[in-house]
Amino acid sequence: LVMAGRPNAAAIAAAGVVSMALIVVVTVYSSSGDLIEGLVSTVVFGVLGLVGQALCVRLIGFVTGIDIGQVLAAEKFVPEVLVVVASYLALGLIIAVAIL
Repeated sequence: LVMAGRPNAAAIAAAGVVSMALIVVVTVYSSSGDLIEGLVSTVVFGVLGLVGQALCVRLIGFVTGIDIGQVLAAEKFVPEVLVVVASYLALGLIIAVAIL
């Protein structure tokens, strides 16, 4: 959908990338130069971030009634996408701070 030019899908994908980047950067930073520890921590917290994002989208859909599939496929920007974007960024920040 991102390649098809869907703005909502692009916004959610971008938020997911920023969220994961926050997690990875903080994980590497907190490893204090130990390569193996940094790699293992990055994998563990990266997977935690991905799982968290997936659960977050499902929870948002359930609680708010937003049809995420419909939002992703929309050809025009819809305000509901901001809820998903904000939740992705918030989740990334929460996991990143928890790492420290």
